[in-house]
Amino acid sequence: MFRKTMTVLAVLAVFALPAAADTTLEDILATHLESKGGMKAIKAIESLRIEGSITQGPGMEFALQMELVRPTSMRMEFTVQGMTGIQAYDGETGWQVMPFAGAPEPQKVTGAELDRFIDQADFDGPLIGFEEKGDTVEYLGTEEVDGTEAYKVKLTKKSGDESVYFLDTERCLEIKSRTKTTMQGMDLEIDVNYSDYKEVAGVMMWHSMTQAAAGTPMNSSVTFNKIEANVDIAADRFKFPERDAAPEPAAEKANGE
Repeated sequence: MFRKTMTVLAVLAVFALPAAADTTLEDILATHLESKGGMKAIKAIESLRIEGSITQGPGMEFALQMELVRPTSMRMEFTVQGMTGIQAYDGETGWQVMPFAGAPEPQKVTGAELDRFIDQADFDGPLIGFEEKGDTVEYLGTEEVDGTEAYKVKLTKKSGDESVYFLDTERCLEIKSRTKTTMQGMDLEIDVNYSDYKEVAGVMMWHSMTQAAAGTPMNSSVTFNKIEANVDIAADRFKFPERDAAPEPAAEKANGE
């Protein structure tokens, strides 16, 4: 039995990453891609429809739906006190409808806010295909995250924005990110924790996320209850709407089908 156990351990060792001191950025990124499902499975997903909820502060929870279409189209809807907000990006223009913030008509977004929309529309994740996006990455060693040893990979976007991603040393999947950004004129450092990974169409995707901005009460969590891949989504869902032809909210559309 001892000899058999040693044989199994030897086989597993062949597929393990090198010790942290010897690990290279190439090792980490290769394992990250493989653990996500591989490039073929990732690129086979052309669209996603996601249903879930957002919780902000004590007892404030509202419904969430996201739609994404390759390469960079994104639409997110969230319903608060019977009013539906929309944030969308069609690959060129970002826009939003925020009735609970006094903006019931579609408005285009620019600057740092538009950058956040573009990040949300990133279909494959920040560490896959980063070269094609004009970004760079750097390996910063390891750090413990809530009891789990993690590799630290710094991503510098072509815009100059920086984020550090913490990848567990076993599968090299994101368990945390730390991003420096500007929001509503404030310089913020935002920590995001990712968990509850599940397979969707052959690709590992997180289904739970918590977010906290240092020094502010801006804490929230997101839970995905359902993720569907390769569903039909009309292209005009992402386009900036004309005043007399605003896109129908997803929830209403679904009820009418």
